[in-house]
Amino acid sequence: MPKEISDQIKEDMKGIKKEFGVGAEAEESSSHNKGKESSDTDESLQEHETFTEIPIEVITEDE
Repeated sequence: MPKEISDQIKEDMKGIKKEFGVGAEAEESSSHNKGKESSDTDESLQEHETFTEIPIEVITEDE
């Protein structure tokens, strides 16, 4: 993947995280808890599912 596209995706993700109130703590928490979902509360699982279902459309200049 070209660096400029990778950078654009990173910027888009920052905007999505701000818009939905997902910060570094939530990101660390979700990756930290992958192996032990059974110990998570339904509420935290629901928040994670909602975040992962956000469609991201990548628009390139080639199209």
